[in-house]
Amino acid sequence: MNDREIVIRKESNRYRILKLFYDVLGDNRYSGIDFRDVLSHFVQEQEMSAQEAESALDYLLDEALLESVALDGETSITHLGIKEIEASIRYPDHSTSHFSEQAIQVVIQEVIMGDKFEKISDSTIINRSSVDSAFNVNTSEHTKTLAETTAEIQELLKQLEKTNSTTTEAEQITYVNIATKPELKQRAIAALKEGGNTAIDEFIVDNKYLKVVKAIIQGWLQSNG
Repeated sequence: MNDREIVIRKESNRYRILKLFYDVLGDNRYSGIDFRDVLSHFVQEQEMSAQEAESALDYLLDEALLESVALDGETSITHLGIKEIEASIRYPDHSTSHFSEQAIQVVIQEVIMGDKFEKISDSTIINRSSVDSAFNVNTSEHTKTLAETTAEIQELLKQLEKTNSTTTEAEQITYVNIATKPELKQRAIAALKEGGNTAIDEFIVDNKYLKVVKAIIQGWLQSNG
């Protein structure tokens, strides 16, 4: 296994575990799972070592995609973790902030290849139909365009932040407007007119960029009339 394959395996392991929390908890993220209770079954089903699973869990906690919610060791998915999974579900052939397209596709292909029934606890079972439903993504053209647009804007903002972490919102907007190709702006405007402005929020993984991304795209809409 070369270095690239090792990295993709690590990412896909992290994605599998985060997806497990998403599937089990749903919107009830204030509940939790004692991951130790399902560890042995999970690693056997996923062909993952206990050490790999624990390493992946530590990463997800360090990145605030998961969080501890009780003194007895229960862990839950965070709002950021939910947004990561939902971004990958909506547009699985794009990378998210924490998971590459390749790692996401590895997990999706495993789901497609066969029926998996994973018993998580006495009261919770994840089956093939529930996973298939989760990956029933909206692939309409305007959704794809909004995903591409917001991903590019967020990447530009990250690049700007690396070179100058004290820029104002106005400076961020100016930078993105200059760096974004006119073709993408026009496609985004058309997509928003079709899909509605509220769709922007769905594709913004990092909340700290939410306000400025919306301001940028709203500015494009206003200038276009």
